[in-house]
Amino acid sequence: MQDTFEYLSRRSGANDDAAFSKLLVESFLRHRIIHAVALFTLGLGFAVGARIGNLPDFALLYEYAFYLVVYFWIFGCGYAAFRLLQLALVDREKSPAKHLLVSFRQLMADRNRIANGVNGLAAILIFVSGFSVLKGAVAVLAPFSWDQAIAQFSTKLHFGPLLTTGFGGFLKARQPSVFLISATISGLRC
Repeated sequence: MQDTFEYLSRRSGANDDAAFSKLLVESFLRHRIIHAVALFTLGLGFAVGARIGNLPDFALLYEYAFYLVVYFWIFGCGYAAFRLLQLALVDREKSPAKHLLVSFRQLMADRNRIANGVNGLAAILIFVSGFSVLKGAVAVLAPFSWDQAIAQFSTKLHFGPLLTTGFGGFLKARQPSVFLISATISGLRC
């Protein structure tokens, strides 16, 4: 068993930590604008939070990161089960598990993809921590002054008044339905 792990480590380049660190730095530089926006949002969250007494809550951020990992795990398991059934029943592969593991190994061996994903998750977590303070600060700094602007933005975000107020209020009463319809229409537009 030890030989198998050593073979996989040599084959995938797992001992090459310096090269992966270099990929992380390159990915960070390639996405520096996204990181700059996230860091600006966090800095603005600290500045506004100090004024209103609500600083970014990093304990909540750790909880968010935990649930994000759990959701990724659940989605990954669901996708793997779906793909295994597809390989076995639709594609009629002779060895669907082997084919699935080969494609999974290729996915996990793509170090550029992993470096980009780590950088993306870091930017999302930084942005969310600053944005949550800023969103809560709107009600404290200027109560009710942004309601019309936020309502108009929400209407545009959900593809106009037809989906948000139309159909006799049917969709408005079922917010998950609105989200799924919006996501489907958004996917069709791409």
